[in-house]
Amino acid sequence: MRKKAVPVGIEDFERIIREEYYYVDKTMLIEELLINRAPVTLFTRPRRFGKTLNMSMIKYFFDVKNKEENKKLFENLKVSNSEYMSEQGKYPVIFISLKDLKGDTWGKCFENLKKTMYKIFNEYEFVREKLNMVEKREFDKIWEMKDSEENFKTSLLDLSNYLNKYYGEKAIILIDEYDAPIINAFDKGYYNEAINFFQTFYSSALKTNNSLKYGILTGITRIIKEGIFSGLNNLKVDTILNKKYSEYFGLLESEVIEMLDYFGMRYKIEEVKEWYNGYIFGESEVYNPWSIVNYIDNREIKAYWANISGNTLLENMLNYAGESVYDDLKRFTDGESIEKYISDGTTIKSLLSNDDEIWQLLLYSGYLTKDEKQEKESDSNVYNLKIPNKEIRKYFGNMFLNRFFWNRSED
Repeated sequence: MRKKAVPVGIEDFERIIREEYYYVDKTMLIEELLINRAPVTLFTRPRRFGKTLNMSMIKYFFDVKNKEENKKLFENLKVSNSEYMSEQGKYPVIFISLKDLKGDTWGKCFENLKKTMYKIFNEYEFVREKLNMVEKREFDKIWEMKDSEENFKTSLLDLSNYLNKYYGEKAIILIDEYDAPIINAFDKGYYNEAINFFQTFYSSALKTNNSLKYGILTGITRIIKEGIFSGLNNLKVDTILNKKYSEYFGLLESEVIEMLDYFGMRYKIEEVKEWYNGYIFGESEVYNPWSIVNYIDNREIKAYWANISGNTLLENMLNYAGESVYDDLKRFTDGESIEKYISDGTTIKSLLSNDDEIWQLLLYSGYLTKDEKQEKESDSNVYNLKIPNKEIRKYFGNMFLNRFFWNRSED
């Protein structure tokens, strides 16, 4: 039997299943979401830890379009034995990814957003047959990218209303990398314009939307104090510090061993563990999936994730950081575990103005992790942090420390 290929860089669930790439079964995430039934859930995880693939999986499970074909995608996967298969193919789904929504100015960013919404409205142009004259006119203005910025703010809300009217079922809204355009906006100097837009864009769709069944967002940071989610009382935030969904992002050791065994590489497990393991999400110890997939594909141990996961916000923070930050970075690279306070939420502005906030970004971005040896603290927001593995230690040594300690030799 021909071995399955490694899905390097493939984040579309349908393609992975139909083209028979190797897939690590994370479908029980769907059951967990349906058991918990939070109206709106925000998952924050580092880049390339499976957020987009999981969102794609959720889309294909729930989407009423092509529901019979989509059902076949889940045959022989864990969720196929769940009682919640009754929810498969039941709801209209809006899936929007904002990870590439960038621009040097707000005007360029907004033009790119208009193109993004055009593609989504174009996908659902058939709902026009059930809209009245006024609704059809409003649909067409977004579809043709001719509407005002003010009306684009409520375009997700409007589309969910149209889908509810067409199908008679409330819509599921999936927003991947919700914070990417805001982080880019701060970096490029149009933060206020972006915040003004996205506050309404998100809250109108997720806060007081009678056509919403569930909302799910992913991102890297928990920037809840920006005002984006102000008054959103139905929001459940799940970060790498929470236990509930910890096994569904990143790869568990059992999954890595099974994968290495499938590709005839199990004998390399100790070296793989040293380089790519060490992340503590909730109470789960996980491996970096991007590094594992690339390692199996290339059959060579080296830094894969750290070298492609550039973070301009982090670069800016280092430019503003004080001497104490660099002293701690050196201690981390030397293998120490350091106690740090991690706040429940922050703003992009405070990330750049407060040295203490850099540790939150490093933790949520995947450059640091909790120390599994940590005993319970009296302050639940205080954590012992450390570098998770050799890949990230190389990254710190080669990028951060060499940048500010030129006389330091490479690891």
